[in-house]
This record gives sequence, structure tokens and C-alpha cells, in this order.
Amino acid sequence: MSNLIFPTFAGLTWDKEYKASFNTIVQTAVSGKEIRISLMASPIYEFNLTFDFLRNKVNAKEWQTLYNFYLAHKGSFDSFLFDYAEDNTAANQIIGVGTGSKTQFQLVRGFGADYVESVYHLKIVTDIRLNGTVTSAGNYTVSSTGLVTFNTAPANAVSITWNGGFYYRARFTEDNLSLSQFCKTFFKGGLSITANLSNKI
Repeated sequence: MSNLIFPTFAGLTWDKEYKASFNTIVQTAVSGKEIRISLMASPIYEFNLTFDFLRNKVNAKEWQTLYNFYLAHKGSFDSFLFDYAEDNTAANQIIGVGTGSKTQFQLVRGFGADYVESVYHLKIVTDIRLNGTVTSAGNYTVSSTGLVTFNTAPANAVSITWNGGFYYRARFTEDNLSLSQFCKTFFKGGLSITANLSNKI
């Protein structure tokens, strides 16, 4: 499991596909009534990236950089960290409500009010707030998997929020990478990345 971060490339297009997948068993009776069993608490994400150009010049070795990263991870074998610009920050994200006795809270990020997901791979924790007031970093610790442990349990009914950034744990979806050369020092193509916000990958 590598903690190298997938490189950024100037030629990455805006045409990126973002896909979330669950695994559900659906059993249908002869009457048409369904029974559904969810096998996954959090989804697997897939990012399909397209590169309009990857340069292979003395002062711009993007083609070489991408292949180096791919080969170093042996295709889909080894995981890495992926920074998806459209979903890499938490802003005043609620992680729990104090009970007066509970000291541990998992960092999460949510899409609106109906869905939250644990965040394991942190870029930065800017601050943690109790009822909107920043609490000193000396009042808590944050583990390598985003578990916040307070020295003293937050008081009952206190809202606990965090601000910061995170990565996806990812791997290349395919065991092959093919890029086309369309002029002397320029290549183009695409690849797929499979990812999760915890440690499924």
C-alpha cells in the first residue's frame, strides 16, 4: 500500500466520469415482491480520466511521469492516494454530537444532509470546532485513519465539526495502460482509477 499521490497533468480534460457503485442482492418473489440485501456500507468509486495531451519533452516529461507511476504500482496491484479536486475537502462537516462521555469520533464527509462516509486518508485537518468555536489542537489527537480522540469528552449536545482535506485510496482499474502518440513529442489517451474513501482498496 503506497502513499504516493497520483500526479497532476496539464492535459487532463474536464470530461471526467465519476461513478459510485454498491453491491446489492435483489431477490424477487413470484408475486413481484422484492427483498434487498445491501452488502456494502460505502461505495466503490470509479474515475475515468482522459488526457488530451501528455508531453514527452526535456522540460515536460508528463508521458514518462505517468508511465513511471503506473509501472511503479505494477498496474492494479499496488494502491496509492488520489486527490479528486471536485471532492477533496470538508467544510464545517458534522462528525458527531457530544454526550458528555464519548471521546472518539470518526472524520466523515457528506453529500448534503442524507449521506456521510468515513474519511481515512487525510491531507490536512485545518480545525475542529465545538458549537462553531475552534478548539485547540492540543485538546485532541487524530489517528492515521481519521479517528479523533478528545482528551476530555465534549459536553452533552455539543455539535462537533471539522474542516480539512482528504484523499481517496485508489488503484488503477486495469492491468494495462495504452497511450497514443499523435505527434513527435505528444501522447494522448485515458485510464480508469478505482477508489474508496476508507481502506477497501
